[in-house]
Amino acid sequence: MRRYLVSTPRVAVVILNWKRPQDTLDCLRSLAESDYPAWQAIVVDNASGDESVPRIRAAFPQAEVLVAERNLGFAGGCNLGLRHALAADFPYLFLLNNDARVEPAALSTLVATAEAHPRAGILSPLILYADGERVWFAGAYRRRFLPGISMPAYRRRRRVSPHPRPIDYATGCAMLLRREMLQEVGLLDESYFMYWEDLDLGERARRAGWQVLLVPEAVVRHRVSASTGEESPIKWYYLARYLPTFYRRYYRWPRFSILTYAAWVVVRELLKGQPRVVRPFLRGLGEGWRSEISGG
Repeated sequence: MRRYLVSTPRVAVVILNWKRPQDTLDCLRSLAESDYPAWQAIVVDNASGDESVPRIRAAFPQAEVLVAERNLGFAGGCNLGLRHALAADFPYLFLLNNDARVEPAALSTLVATAEAHPRAGILSPLILYADGERVWFAGAYRRRFLPGISMPAYRRRRRVSPHPRPIDYATGCAMLLRREMLQEVGLLDESYFMYWEDLDLGERARRAGWQVLLVPEAVVRHRVSASTGEESPIKWYYLARYLPTFYRRYYRWPRFSILTYAAWVVVRELLKGQPRVVRPFLRGLGEGWRSEISGG
């Protein structure tokens, strides 16, 4: 069911680029086909040092391009764009990975849902893999009895109820953020260089009384891990490196929770036939443990 808006609040679309200008251009082209008229792209180049900035500016002169002096990480780079958007009084800010593609009705559906739910501080679209109807993300939840984060394993889009519903966490791949929520709880925590910062934001928002909603009728497609690689060592290192940071803040027994969750991840990846990801995962976990738990 399509949603119609009485007004069209302005949306700042914040896109982080790091040495992948073609992905960013493809993302911007998908936004150009949006049926929502009141959006402004803010591209943050995270010190790529290549042809990214001139290519993006030449192809999309209407986009604002901010250039970081150094690589600020995911949270820091996104925050550069979010601060710029907040200073320009945008009521909504849409954080979008540059390897994501927005379907035409996604923005209008997200904004209409946000307008209908004034306590919704974070709204997630349904995120599909780039090709087909396979679901990549349909919300994440904090496990109630065992430590860790769970994501429903939907195989196909048709299995997901079309109605908006509360979730615990959205993903930084694509999420609509309400200005008032960010002003109350703060931006992405830059102590996370990569990964976990979106979960941290969701945790702070919910604890402050804001809702996190999944909006399944808003659809974004994701070319998964184009920047780091789905099974790349860097991805698994950073997933583990900041795991202790998150667990120390939000779990009652962080040592037990970290070790339990880490053991489950290692066993799972070995059973999946991915032994090469275990070494960088354990290296990142060790460094994070020394920094956050042991005080090293």
